Order: sequence, then structure tokens, then C-alpha cells
Amino acid sequence: MMDTAGPWQVSSPWAYITWDLNVQLCYWLPVTSNHVDDIGVSLVNHLDKWKENLIKNVEPKAWQQDAAFAPVSTAMDLYMPRFVDGRDYSAETGGNLTWAMHNCYMMYEATQDKEMLRTKIFPLLKRAVNYQFHIMHQWEDGSYGFVKTASPEFGTDDNANYELSIFKWGCKTLLDICKILAINDPLIPKWKDTLSKLVDFPYDEKTGYRIGKNRAFNKGHRHYSHLLQIYPFYQVNIEQKGARERIKKSADHFYKVNYQAYLKSGNWGVLTGYSRTGLSSLYATIEDGDNALEQLNAFIDFDPKIVQTNGLYGEAGPCLETPLSAGQSVLDMLIQSWGDKLRVFPAVPKTWTDICFDKLRTKGAFLVSAKRKKGITQFVKIKSLAGAPCTIKLDFIPQTSSKIVELEDGVYKILLEKGDEVTVLNKALTKPDLVIKEIKHQENKIHWFGLNAKRDKIKKN
Repeated sequence: MMDTAGPWQVSSPWAYITWDLNVQLCYWLPVTSNHVDDIGVSLVNHLDKWKENLIKNVEPKAWQQDAAFAPVSTAMDLYMPRFVDGRDYSAETGGNLTWAMHNCYMMYEATQDKEMLRTKIFPLLKRAVNYQFHIMHQWEDGSYGFVKTASPEFGTDDNANYELSIFKWGCKTLLDICKILAINDPLIPKWKDTLSKLVDFPYDEKTGYRIGKNRAFNKGHRHYSHLLQIYPFYQVNIEQKGARERIKKSADHFYKVNYQAYLKSGNWGVLTGYSRTGLSSLYATIEDGDNALEQLNAFIDFDPKIVQTNGLYGEAGPCLETPLSAGQSVLDMLIQSWGDKLRVFPAVPKTWTDICFDKLRTKGAFLVSAKRKKGITQFVKIKSLAGAPCTIKLDFIPQTSSKIVELEDGVYKILLEKGDEVTVLNKALTKPDLVIKEIKHQENKIHWFGLNAKRDKIKKN
């Protein structure tokens, strides 16, 4: 698997693998950018290879019969027991491994590889969720939640949104896998009962989604772990009544608190790196491309000692996950695949009038290409690698085709067998531009990566 410190041959204070955010951010971009087979599955294979050490990490040992655990950090062999010399290395987080399994499930969704799902993903996800069951609490009203679990690096609270969102995703996904693989698992009734009684994500009208039951997001802090139910899980999404407003309030508050903390302390660590890329993707979930782009531009234009000209990034040491997360934030503006449909150009900034992309990969194992010219989508091309059902949301009315069935306003079913490819043309255009090629931009608007005289001359001018 990727080393989250990256390929740099320099000193690093983080000479280990970090499981409460860093690994997860690294493995989003390989999926969407169509590098599942050569990069993405390295995580699936690595977790499977060292799963016995993940089991040995579990404390107390009695839980090892059905659980597995990833603490905040490990070496490459994934072995780090929860307690070492009396110190608790869990930092009260139980869901790190379950969240990593979300990345693995993305690999399945993008490939539809049922053998990988059955032999490598399902067994380990089940153990990861079982660990969270061991620490789960039932409240007096009969609801389920958690006592004093952590929101990474922020602190602990009851019903922390970090733990809740991960656990909810895990239980639901185990049920989905059982349907996909026709598994009659004895824990199905337990997963269903727990989901029906799980507490709601803590929220208030002033600050949005909270750290947990008793703590609002009230201090500058780079992790957006309390907002995972929005992104990347989409458990809270724009298809739900009132959710757009709740998401915007939460993202705005996260930015406001961090920006004020930055102004007060001068500490860029509360508002840089993956704080910016996270905000970009959060705004993209509500189709706010302008704010999504503003956050990325602020990230790119930051201190050149931190965001370097070649695109690499370092705080106290090199951080591979942040530029990879920034790449995914760009793609989140161009294509999203969550819930039951694909979304093309869902969060395009007003200034991005000309766009094209080729063979981006989505859930359902689809390769999608598309082009927008002068603000008008010309076409969307979809190739099915697995023959899964394809539902897509478009920003144009397509030309009539026997392969395209309208389900509701703007949403269409595309009839594809495995290996089929369909080009959906904009009905309003007599001659749509079907050419995928590099889009020329004004040179003074380009962020140049690498060291070259052309870039240096432009920046000097």
C-alpha cells in the first residue's frame, strides 16, 4: 500500500501509516481517476495480507474471536496493539479500520469484482464493525450510540459523529453485501435492529453538525471528521429535505471557526492542506462549484514552502494525502457517483466554461467521458465494464435513443450490457463537439508544476 509520507527522501515526524484520515484520503483519487487496478487495490491486498495483525491489535484478547482493529498509527505490517506499556494507542477511536474498509468497498463498486468482495472485503469489514459493536452503548431510551469516543485530534464526546457515521456506513454496507452475494449471515437481524435504533447525528441550528452530543465544533482544527456523514459517505445529501441547508451551515461554520483561529493565532495548521480540500469536496456535495473552487485556489496559492511548485505538499514533513485529496476535489466538481445514480458536471464553477474529461471511473464499473463548451454540455459517453444498471443525472435533454429511458426530470436510465458504450448527445445542439482534447487556457491562469523557464518567466511577469 501507499506510504502516507510519500516518496520523499527527507526527514519526517510521521514515519508510520496513519489510519484516522491520511490513508483514506490517499485512496479516493485512484478510484475516480481510473487507477483501481494498478494503485487502488493495493490497499485491499495489503489489509488482507496483514489481517492477522489487525486481529492481534484487538484488546481485550477475548474480542479477537470476532473483531479487528486499526489504531491511529501502525507500521507497514499493521501491528500495533491497543495497549503498549500501559498507554492506550487507540485514542478512543474504534472506527478507523471500518473507514479504511470504505475505501476498499469503493474498489469493489468501481470494479464489481465479487470475488474480491467475498474473500477480502466482507470478512474484514465484518470484524471491523464487530469491534465497534464491542464498544457500542445502549442509552436509557433504547437507542444505540457511543460513550466518549474521539473525533480525531479534537477530543472525545458521547455519540461522536466520527464514530457514528463510520459505524452506520459499516452496518448498512454489510447488509448490502449480503444482498449482493446472497449471504444469509446470522448477524443480519442485529445489523438491521441497530440501524433502526441508532441515534441521529448530533446537530444544532447555530453551528451545524457537532463533534458529538455535548461538543460543538468551537475551536480551530484541521480535521473535518465530524462531517463524514456528508462527505465521503453522503448519508446526509441534497436529495433529503432540508439537507442542503444543514450541509452549507456545517461547512460554512467549519471554515469560519478555522479562519478566525488562523487570524488570531497565525497558525496556518488550522486552515490549510486537507482542511481546504475537504471544504472543497463538502461544497461540491451541494453543487456549489464556486465555493469548491475558492477553497482549492486558496490551497494552491498558499505558502510555496508548503505547497510546492511540483504539486507536492509538506507541513512539518511530507504529506502525500493532501495533494491526492486536492486531485479528488477537482474530480468531485466534474463527476460524482453516490446513492443510485451518476452525476456529470454536478458542481462546475461559473468560470469553468470549457471542460472535458476522458474515462473517469465511477461506481458500477463505468468509464465516463464528457465535454462542456461555452457552458453547454456537448455529450456524455459511458462504457460499462461489468453490465451493472446505469442511472445518470444530466444537465441537458438527450437526443432520442432506444438505449436511453427517462425516469424523471433530468434523470435517465442507460441500457448497457457488459462492454457496451453509449454516447448521449445534447438534443439542443445540431453539431455537438465530440472531440476530447487538451483545452487551451491563458498562460497566466495556469498553475505550473515543476521547474521550467516558461513557468518562471510567466510568474515573474
